[in-house]
Amino acid sequence: MLNRTKKITRKVHEKTESRDQNNFDEHFYKIGLQEDALEALDFINGFGIKQAIVSNNSRTAMGDKVLSLTGMREHISTSFFLEDMGGRKKPDPEIMSDVIAKADIEDHETIWVIGDSASDMKFAIAANEKLENTVVPIAMGHSSRAASFLESDQYDGTFAVLSDMLDVAVITATLQEVLDVNNVPFLDM
Repeated sequence: MLNRTKKITRKVHEKTESRDQNNFDEHFYKIGLQEDALEALDFINGFGIKQAIVSNNSRTAMGDKVLSLTGMREHISTSFFLEDMGGRKKPDPEIMSDVIAKADIEDHETIWVIGDSASDMKFAIAANEKLENTVVPIAMGHSSRAASFLESDQYDGTFAVLSDMLDVAVITATLQEVLDVNNVPFLDM
């Protein structure tokens, strides 16, 4: 009886997992990325800016699938998912120390944390308080939870709210132009 129960349970789990995977695929095909996001990432990469994804989601359950379905795998050099965080989750600032080491970011380099959740912004703020790097929280989307958090009374520091990845590319290009005019190196390589 016990073996039969195990077999039935396994079959139900396999069918549920398959159905969930199909729903996941359909969900991401419908949502996709913001228009021009991959082009914006390539543009930013052209300046030698290091990019990383940090997510509290599981790499095996979701992360690798998202990177593949969206095409981001080829555009982002470093990714940290739940399995990479040693039992920690954002907003724990120690995660940023690991990201900095893996992405080979220098102490003097500024880090932009771009996200759409309050935990993304809390992560940036905590990392800024703990690390030598300047860490700037940037909310993606004017109606996002990240923007609501940054614009609330809970935070009184420097931040930005952007509409989409194209805004990030425009800011990058503008910053490069300003630095070029003043003969300031954009990145120390």
